[in-house]
Amino acid sequence: YQRRVHGYEGRLYAQKPNKVDKRKEVIRKLSVASLCIGLAESDNAKERSNALDALPAYLRRHTIPDEHLSGLWKGIWMCLFHSDKPLVQLECAKRISRLSTFVPRTRNTKHVLLPFVFMNGFWERSLLEWGNLDFYRIDKFMSLYRFMLFEAFRALQDPTTAEEDIEYFEKSLHSILHTNYPGLALHVTSMCVDEARKAGLDEYLMARLLGMFINFRTFQHVCNKALIRSICSNVLNPGLIEEMLGEGELDKATLVKCIIKAESKCIKAKRSARWLNPLKEVLVAGHPKRPPKVERVVQPKSPADVDVDDLDFGYCAKYHSGRVNNRRKKRAFKQVNDEHEQKDKMDFNLNYEMDSLPKKYKVSVEHF
Repeated sequence: YQRRVHGYEGRLYAQKPNKVDKRKEVIRKLSVASLCIGLAESDNAKERSNALDALPAYLRRHTIPDEHLSGLWKGIWMCLFHSDKPLVQLECAKRISRLSTFVPRTRNTKHVLLPFVFMNGFWERSLLEWGNLDFYRIDKFMSLYRFMLFEAFRALQDPTTAEEDIEYFEKSLHSILHTNYPGLALHVTSMCVDEARKAGLDEYLMARLLGMFINFRTFQHVCNKALIRSICSNVLNPGLIEEMLGEGELDKATLVKCIIKAESKCIKAKRSARWLNPLKEVLVAGHPKRPPKVERVVQPKSPADVDVDDLDFGYCAKYHSGRVNNRRKKRAFKQVNDEHEQKDKMDFNLNYEMDSLPKKYKVSVEHF
């Protein structure tokens, strides 16, 4: 009897298809359109998660053409757009940034590796969608930019990376810096070097990255002083370059070539190249010495000398300082007026009492 039951169960299990084969069949039937529909599902979080889980296997098996790449990134963008709660958003952004690692490292007709082509689709889609973001969703997309830059720098370190791939990535970064959204360019410049150092970018590629920013600073067509200030403080900072040279994270010869080329182009274009002098001083003779800061000694005030404007009101002083100070001043002014009125009242009462006395006592009271 047991032999018959076990044999029946064995025949049943043999008739059931394997789960792996079923998953392969589902992936084989997938298309870019069906993936985009699942990723952009606004009401069903489980449907979005399943589509995002199926995407790595689809990227391993299929080569996505350039005309479908923008539509696929539209769906991926909407997947993060509809996700809620900070931890869910962070996990979704990390999963999206790792998608480029599942793309096979083969070259297209332009001799560029497919992972860089796939990431370039993200840069192009973000330039189209950045203006549609609101205040509540901008944080998760800024974190996505940070993760994507980190993965791009990791992809650059692969031994199969060639000069064409580096130039292709530089063009992608140039398109972000030349965008009409200065906030996006400021965000990228503020974290670019930090993410490159976290990814362990080698000396030559780090020098090429700084050289790209030097070229942009030399031939920038947008008069955005905030962006120039951000580049000079976060990327082309003499102290930061000296630190990277000391730790062996920067190739000095490559950076010197970039500076000489930028200086010669500035001279030909009749532009000022004085902003390159601090970088040249670091590379030649170390960091320029600056005069030491003179610390101002502030003597503590006694409670009697404290003015109403010097008082710290914490949170209110930061956000409603004018309103609170005005209230405080009115209260202090009212207190002073009350004191004056009370004093005048006392003087009036005293004079009234003196007037009410008989004449013979007035002299003695005044004399007293």
